[in-house]
Amino acid sequence: MSNIIRLYDHKAQILPSISPLLLTRDICRVVDEMIKLANKKKLVDHSDFAEVVGVLADYEYESEEADDCGGYCDIIGKRIVVTNSDSNDYHKVALCHELGHSIQVITGHYDKRSMLLSDLVSEEQQADTIGYYLLRGLYPATKPNTEDFQGYFSVAGMEFLNNWYDGFVQNDLFKNIDS
Repeated sequence: MSNIIRLYDHKAQILPSISPLLLTRDICRVVDEMIKLANKKKLVDHSDFAEVVGVLADYEYESEEADDCGGYCDIIGKRIVVTNSDSNDYHKVALCHELGHSIQVITGHYDKRSMLLSDLVSEEQQADTIGYYLLRGLYPATKPNTEDFQGYFSVAGMEFLNNWYDGFVQNDLFKNIDS
């Protein structure tokens, strides 16, 4: 049985934040190509994350001590960094989200020139959706849950992103009630 998934997935509907509407045709094509390559190279359910990232995205992989976020994608240095976690499943979710950013780069959907918070939130929501489909294809034994894929769809997640950029973004989503 193949681990390749159809990108319109009825199971995604049980996770309210996951929406195929956030995915373009070119993103779907690259996700599908990555999953097919992972199957061909026998990287499905592979625990060597450095090999998975290197083969699928041509990026370096690093793991680092706990930070405020689960990981990040350094598009200039071509690195995917994931925070150490006691949960291997969480590590896989974070890895797939960051691989989602590498797909955004490939397809031209990752634009850090925009400094509007709404644009950055949209990119993170798209990366969460891409990450969901990558998780289903790369780690089919790992069962996704709602908490894994709703962070940037909540006000708290949007506030986190605003704080993460620490004044370097124009906050076009929240009004300061103190002013």
